[in-house]
Amino acid sequence: MKRWFGGGNNKDSEKVSTLKSMGFSAEQAREALKATSGNVQQAAEYLLSSSSSSFNTTGGASSTGNNVMMMSEEEQLQQAMQQSLQIQQSSQQPASSNPSKSNQSAASVKAGQAALGRFQNSSTTYGANGIKKKKSTATTKSNNTNSSSKKNNTSKSNTNNTNNTNYKTTKFEHPNVKVPTKMSDKTKEEQILRCTKRLSTNSLAIDTLLKSFTTIRDKPTQDKFRNIDMTHSGFVRALSNVPGSLDLLRAVNFQPHYQNPQQLILERHAVDPALLYLAISALEQQRSSEEYQSDKALRVFQSQVKSIQDGILTAPGVTNMEEELVQRSAYLSKCPSEPSGGTGALLQITMAGNSNSNNSNNSNNNMKLSRKFDGDDTFNDILSFMGAHGTILPIKLSTREWCIVDLNRYPVVPLDIELNRNKTLSFLGLWPSGKLEIRPSEESWKDKEGKGEDGNEDMGETMGSSRGLNAAPSSVLS
Repeated sequence: MKRWFGGGNNKDSEKVSTLKSMGFSAEQAREALKATSGNVQQAAEYLLSSSSSSFNTTGGASSTGNNVMMMSEEEQLQQAMQQSLQIQQSSQQPASSNPSKSNQSAASVKAGQAALGRFQNSSTTYGANGIKKKKSTATTKSNNTNSSSKKNNTSKSNTNNTNNTNYKTTKFEHPNVKVPTKMSDKTKEEQILRCTKRLSTNSLAIDTLLKSFTTIRDKPTQDKFRNIDMTHSGFVRALSNVPGSLDLLRAVNFQPHYQNPQQLILERHAVDPALLYLAISALEQQRSSEEYQSDKALRVFQSQVKSIQDGILTAPGVTNMEEELVQRSAYLSKCPSEPSGGTGALLQITMAGNSNSNNSNNSNNNMKLSRKFDGDDTFNDILSFMGAHGTILPIKLSTREWCIVDLNRYPVVPLDIELNRNKTLSFLGLWPSGKLEIRPSEESWKDKEGKGEDGNEDMGETMGSSRGLNAAPSSVLS
């Protein structure tokens, strides 16, 4: 075996030189080659794996061996890797220039690769000193978090897909369901007809628009009739917040002014006589509807109530406020004295209490009267009390232009003035409490005139139940 390391054997000296270039001493190289039968790669691995043995055959360690022994396993592996990289770079040179050097680099590369593999395994699994590492909980948690997030994302995507599938299925199951088209997507004719239909419950808006369109049709060249200021008090009172009013104006080609959005303008070139004619005809047709006539009567009624409060509307023959006050005093003298203390019952009378939402601006015009009466007072005393606040009130009720109803009865029906004039409040069910309201009369009530269907004298009504004491039954009143 010793003949391998003779001084004249060039191959043996090259193997020793290769191991020496990797950081080992000559004694260590010879001992490793002897132990591995001259295999350079196995000798390098043998040297790298032996971290504590000394290869000094004489029993003493050389200076290089001492340095190797003092280095830790991690430092030795790093040094071997650096040497392997240097040898690999040199091995990239052409092999023809030096064949022996080529063989040397190939063995060094294999040794370096083996060292690198051991270093990576030891650093990731066992650490630099061969101590096994603990598993990182943070890494495990992050992996679990990633996996759970992937599951959540997968479930969400599945839910979205399910929702999309349900939506498609719903559309397929209901093929006849159609979304209504927008007003702006309809034709001008359809817009006008729909808007005028919506305006049927607001008589003031219909009258205002009809007057405006008629004036534009008759005088299309005058700009003042084709400009609308939406901040004007007249527009706010008649058309503001009324459903269908602005849509109808746009349907006849009114557009916001480019400098003032609060102003609507109808350009001269945009005036369409056909659209104006259709709008005027549709508005006039709505005037004959029951909704318009009911709202119109209520609006006139509220205006007259305001005139009575101001002393403008008086009984026929009364020409000034002084005469009105004299006649009011005469009505007041006919009223019985009001009960004092805790006796008597409170009677409340309201007017224009039927105002709907379209006429909410006139709700402040409501006229409310209240006074105490005894149970044996008659309905005629109530009429005298109302006459003291307006001489026209008893006349309006007697002529059936207006009617008075008992709100404590259901169904609510008008009370006939002439037939109940001399009946007591207790008999009529207006005592110990009564709540009356004055309303504009319907056409059906005006035509009855206190006669029944057989032509005989009748209440002209079907009395409902009352909460008052001694209320007259229907058989007695009929």
